[in-house]
Amino acid sequence: MSSYVTGPSRSPGFKPATARRILPQLAERLQGVVLENLPWERLLKLYDSTDTFFFVDPPYICHNEYRHNLKRNDFAALASALSNIKGRFLLTHTDSPEIRAIFADFRFEQVELSYTANRLTRDQKRMVGKEVLISNY
Repeated sequence: MSSYVTGPSRSPGFKPATARRILPQLAERLQGVVLENLPWERLLKLYDSTDTFFFVDPPYICHNEYRHNLKRNDFAALASALSNIKGRFLLTHTDSPEIRAIFADFRFEQVELSYTANRLTRDQKRMVGKEVLISNY
């Protein structure tokens, strides 16, 4: 599967001419997947079942860089709601003591990631960050 990375001084890695080749693969891979753009409270109520898997990728805590930002109390409400779902979830976030405290009742796995979207040129090194995967399974 391809990835898509671009910056001000380079062209996108995705080429529209390759779309015809990869669309069948994408269609097969996403069979049965539902992508939504809803408030998380409504989404959990609408789709929760024993057969549901939620991938949760919220904005970083207390950052004001996004269209929809979350505060500490929003994360606490999210943790509480996730503790009551029937399905499974995987949440990803930057690792911090605050996030670990809010989601303390769940399973944690720390991972290192190479961020590619913030590189300006191919010569710049990728920034490596620590993220945490939080789950109820």
